[in-house]
Amino acid sequence: MEQTEAIERTEAFLRAQLGMHARFQPGGPEWSQLSLPPAPDAEYTFEIHVYEDGEPQICARLLNDDSDRYFWYHPFEVPDFGSVDERDSGFFEALELLVTKPSRIRQSKGWFLCRFICEVLDNGQWRRVGPTMSALTFTTFRFPPGRNRTYTSPPSTKGGSRGPAA
Repeated sequence: MEQTEAIERTEAFLRAQLGMHARFQPGGPEWSQLSLPPAPDAEYTFEIHVYEDGEPQICARLLNDDSDRYFWYHPFEVPDFGSVDERDSGFFEALELLVTKPSRIRQSKGWFLCRFICEVLDNGQWRRVGPTMSALTFTTFRFPPGRNRTYTSPPSTKGGSRGPAA
């Protein structure tokens, strides 16, 4: 039931706050996903995953590339926020920023780690959204080519009026 409620709240938020009409699809046995439309000239698009327990996650997926590559994502776990209401508030704030502001994802790959940082251009300054995501380079993860690279996306929609980055 938590997953169904989280999906309904997310779809209602996208419609009411961002003017986006989209529906979740089954993504696997324990989660559903919604692929947001990419902005023109974007190098990536965002996806929303909602798991059985109602936990949402925002993922970035490179366009014109293998979708199985490790890339930036932002999990929204209750312990990181304090309560379900605070988690949901943080999730909707981050989602709104990511689709209404120009964004970039910076990749840096070293000997041991590959890191991804997502930022939005908010009031003339780049502000981080979510955690820095990283993975060990000597695992089975597949990473985008290159060592240091910046991927960009214009806003995919207009709208919203919330405050600073999450």
